[in-house]
Amino acid sequence: MTDERSDLEHAEQLFRFLQGDLPQDMRMESKLIPKLSEDVAYSVLYYLSGWHKGWRVPDNIRRCDVCGALYDEEEGGTCLDFADPPYSFCNDCEDGREYQDKLREAAECMEMESHRRRAARVRLLEFATAAEENADGLTAPQLMARLRLIVHETLAENRNE
Repeated sequence: MTDERSDLEHAEQLFRFLQGDLPQDMRMESKLIPKLSEDVAYSVLYYLSGWHKGWRVPDNIRRCDVCGALYDEEEGGTCLDFADPPYSFCNDCEDGREYQDKLREAAECMEMESHRRRAARVRLLEFATAAEENADGLTAPQLMARLRLIVHETLAENRNE
């Protein structure tokens, strides 16, 4: 997919972003959104245009949420994109307590999700067995209505946990 915007449109979007106006499809933690004045935002554009012609920031450059250092994710570090920050860890911080806490949190989330999936699977198997036997003499639309109810209840339980 190519970006059809002109250099001016890119510059204007960056200029607005630096002043706190996020593009519509961009989500960012509010504490990370820059709120520079017009003059300071323009000085950033001026610096980038004058000193870094032809260069762009690649998307593998990350900032460690623990120590604040920039790192190249292709050469080390990791990004664990779930739950609450911190998400990004440079090589040095991968050995720290915050990283271990994040991995523990991931394991707990996965265990909870596995439990939910097992419970949903049991309910669906029970439904399928009962539907095969059709001991209640239900019609196909009635069976589908019960199945929808089971799925709806399962999804509602998962959202509430």
